[in-house]
Amino acid sequence: TTMGVSTTGDVVVESKGVSFTADSNWGLTTTAKSFTFGKSGESKKSTISGPISATGAVIVFGNAIEVSAAVEGSSIAITPKAGYTGAGTLKAKSGTLTISGGTTVAPTGAINASGKITLAGSGNISTATNATLTSSTDAVEVTTTGGTVALANNVASATAIAVNATGGYSGAGSLTAGSTITISGGTTVAPRGSLSASGKITLAGSGNISTATNATLASSSAAIEVNTTGGTVSLDNNVSAATSISVYLSGAYSGAGNLTAGSTISISGGTGIAPTGNLRAAGNISLTGSGQLLFSSITIRSTGGRITAVAGTYAGHAIQIQSSTLSTANQPIALTGTSSSGEGVYIPTSSTISTDSGD
Repeated sequence: TTMGVSTTGDVVVESKGVSFTADSNWGLTTTAKSFTFGKSGESKKSTISGPISATGAVIVFGNAIEVSAAVEGSSIAITPKAGYTGAGTLKAKSGTLTISGGTTVAPTGAINASGKITLAGSGNISTATNATLTSSTDAVEVTTTGGTVALANNVASATAIAVNATGGYSGAGSLTAGSTITISGGTTVAPRGSLSASGKITLAGSGNISTATNATLASSSAAIEVNTTGGTVSLDNNVSAATSISVYLSGAYSGAGNLTAGSTISISGGTGIAPTGNLRAAGNISLTGSGQLLFSSITIRSTGGRITAVAGTYAGHAIQIQSSTLSTANQPIALTGTSSSGEGVYIPTSSTISTDSGD
């Protein structure tokens, strides 16, 4: 015989005191108007191992919390004091879904909500196995006040996706947003899945920022900004923006990714600049570094603006252009290099500098 609970009323499972006196497990299949497990003062682990279906809210308290069965309600609020884990799928049918208040957050089951999805804690936050995050009408926000964020699974939002970390960001999951994508507040930023948004995409940190594997960046109607206050930038996958692409850094810039902008491209604030992917913009292209600017076997093309490159002081050829083409449509090209022991601007015969070539 399989036991369960089926009622049109509310189901509340809680201790007489402020907390259960031992770890507690709810393993019954439950259908109810709403479901609440535990109290806000819980000091023991809470486990949900039986499926829950509620027409109203689902609320779970615990020290550590594990959800291993499917849970759905109009909204879901899970509030651990320690970590959250679980392979159980979570579905908020008409409202928000929140896992917050504890340390680590590490779901391995899919998380879906009509409203906003919030994952928040003071430790590392990660997704794995089947833990996609999907909000059909609102935003997805992932925030840690003391750890890293690693999203191995896809994240989709009707509006914004915001990741706020204190450590590094990584992950193979693709991020798809109806408005903006922002990854900021931490150290390194190293996505390995694609980032696609209608609005602005911002990657910001205090360490190195890099893209690899499948991590293309694409904004269909706005700008892309990459900003590190203390590291290098390496973009090895294509970057496309309807308006501008801006890279601010303190170290060197490199990468095989093509940069394509509907208005301007700017790379500034760092040392050397050595792209191995092409740069193309409808407006101005500005490249400024305190080290060497090396353009090797690439094309830099502006269809409606000027190209400006400023380098040095550098011990060697400050600007070196080899087997490359720099061209504009009847707009100026300004190359300014300062060298302590070489040429300011060095252009072998295999390169082309043109201000009147067509598309």
